[in-house]
Amino acid sequence: RRLSHDMYAAWVLILQLGAYAAIFEFGLQSAISKFVAQHHATEDHHGSGGILSTALLLLSLSAVLALGCVAVLVWQVPHLFGQLPPPLVREVRLGLALVGGAIALALPATAFASSFEGVQRNSVPMAIQIGGQLLSAIVIASAVLLHQSLAVMGAGVAAVTAAMGLAQVAAWRRHLAHIHVSAAALSRRTAGLILRYCAAMSVWSFAMLLISGLDTAIVGHFDFKATGFYAVAASLTNFVILTISAVFNPLLPAASALAAVNDRPALASLLLRTTRYCGLLLLMTGLPLLLYGYPILSLWVGRDYARHSAVLLQILVIGNMIRLCGVPYSCI
Repeated sequence: RRLSHDMYAAWVLILQLGAYAAIFEFGLQSAISKFVAQHHATEDHHGSGGILSTALLLLSLSAVLALGCVAVLVWQVPHLFGQLPPPLVREVRLGLALVGGAIALALPATAFASSFEGVQRNSVPMAIQIGGQLLSAIVIASAVLLHQSLAVMGAGVAAVTAAMGLAQVAAWRRHLAHIHVSAAALSRRTAGLILRYCAAMSVWSFAMLLISGLDTAIVGHFDFKATGFYAVAASLTNFVILTISAVFNPLLPAASALAAVNDRPALASLLLRTTRYCGLLLLMTGLPLLLYGYPILSLWVGRDYARHSAVLLQILVIGNMIRLCGVPYSCI
């Protein structure tokens, strides 16, 4: 409501391009969650420490690669988005460097959040995530209301991202200090185990990039003026996607713990029950957007955006409701 169409379009491009830095975790977070869950099920704290220490080193190397990717994207902004108004080129570059750089540097800290998931104490990283998202929203809204630039908005998001990373480390030191991190716990065998698992997860990550990671950037490349309208529809669709993700992410460590003791009947029962719950939750979150998308958009972003985004919203919601039915199966 407060930004011009061009500024809002440029802002969503900053967020999507910056988020590419997170792709360089290569499934390491899932690996930590899975293998820590297995060791936790047998009370092998030394094994959990080896997994966390080795994954932390691998995530640090990934952070270096992510910073390189962000630098290339910053350099290529004028070529990627030829329709971007010249006054916004510098703003997008600065905002992308700040947001993408912060996400890349925070990658190692995600190892500690994943260790909480492995011991099925999701409330701790989730509380940090919710607090960070609320703080980020306040920072962005404040910058917009004070008529600040996109670079200032990007700096605010970068600061919150860094604070969330530090909070994850502090939470680990307070609650999971028995899972030790040390150079002595590093192991080639553990690294090989993690990397073999991540090879499959990298295929998953690449597929997710094609499904929901390139869309806004593609629109920005071919039709910059429509970027804001598409991004609004995608944002509401993400409500469905993130709800399903938040609810069913704990399936991975739960299934890993059952697999560690070879409890196949319990795994089968878990799959059936969670698939039913997933279908019900998809109907509860998706149907209101399909039936009342236009009035919801009108209340949220105004009638101009609603007029251009309503049909896009319906298409995206239908596609993702079909896709997300398989989330429990794919996790387990």
